[in-house]
Amino acid sequence: PELIIKEIEKQRQDANELGWKSIRFRQFFD
Repeated sequence: PELIIKEIEKQRQDANELGWKSIRFRQFFD
């Protein structure tokens, strides 16, 4: 189960980074 938890955390971090980038992107072009 440890591996699965780490994988989920990694995916969550990636999603967070993508979310922040898209938010900055929108602010930049608004």
